[in-house]
Amino acid sequence: MAALLLLMPEKAAEGVRKGLDICASSVIPSLFPFMALSSFLINSRICLWRGKFADTVGKKLLSIPGSALSAVFMSLIGGFPVGATMTAKLLEKGEITKNQAQRMMMFCVNAGPAFVIGTVGVSMLSSVTAGAVILASLMVSSLSMGFFSNLISDGEFAIPKEYKNEAAPEFSQAFTRSVADAAAAMFSICAWVILFSCINGFTDLLSVSENGKIFIKSILEVTTGSFAAAGKVPLPIMCLIIGFGGICVHCQVMGYAIQTGIKPSLFVAARIINGAIAAMVCAVILEFFPISTAVMSNTVQSVPQAYSASIPAAAGLLVMGGLLILELDSKRKIC
Repeated sequence: MAALLLLMPEKAAEGVRKGLDICASSVIPSLFPFMALSSFLINSRICLWRGKFADTVGKKLLSIPGSALSAVFMSLIGGFPVGATMTAKLLEKGEITKNQAQRMMMFCVNAGPAFVIGTVGVSMLSSVTAGAVILASLMVSSLSMGFFSNLISDGEFAIPKEYKNEAAPEFSQAFTRSVADAAAAMFSICAWVILFSCINGFTDLLSVSENGKIFIKSILEVTTGSFAAAGKVPLPIMCLIIGFGGICVHCQVMGYAIQTGIKPSLFVAARIINGAIAAMVCAVILEFFPISTAVMSNTVQSVPQAYSASIPAAAGLLVMGGLLILELDSKRKIC
């Protein structure tokens, strides 16, 4: 890798530029609002609310408390790292047990509708219907894994913490902290995306078949892999690629996964199973509702360059940078 960087710096720079484009056009717009919202739900204690109905549904279907259902829901609509982040924070606050957190890490890491329908469906496949089918397949797969994870449940539940004697955090305090947390998380996520985009840039130099390059790119980074596969593989394979998530996504959530104590091998195995189930579900859906779309064409729809038409996204990067600097500065002063 070091030799390639020295011998072909222009190829590495091209990969970095593509990574920045992906961050500005897809990652930040689809993830940042949900990262901020999920953090706010935890910091403001809204998601810690327990209702009889929520507890019943959580315990009967997933063997988790009702307060953890918010993490499951946010993982389905927010994007890959959102559910993992909330799961780690719920464990930190003592709302769930380690066994529950480890099981949630197996089914709370999902692609959100913004990416699946907006980026994959509309931009890559030129079909909202195709994106909706992929999303439905991924959701069914995730919830199925959550249901069958009961087989490895220890049946224990965390003793709910009482917050009666503690002053509830003010709205402004919870909100500002949540935005700062989301900004810091987004920088970490974007760093991984840019790094793997740079690595993926060198895959074009490999003397392998087109399918081989698609396979390598899909293993490394889900967005780049999806771009490479769109229009060249059937929808079930697209489900497999997105359901697996790629090593880049695994690196993004591994820090949170380690906090739960789940073994990396079990986490990766769960991602493979998730993708396989989603592919099978998608194949079944297509049997009953065939889609007429150019998923087997030899060309891929071009996607506009992010910085040529996404000034708000670039401004968002600057704002998040300022928030992160202020947050780190305030922590130094406190220390």
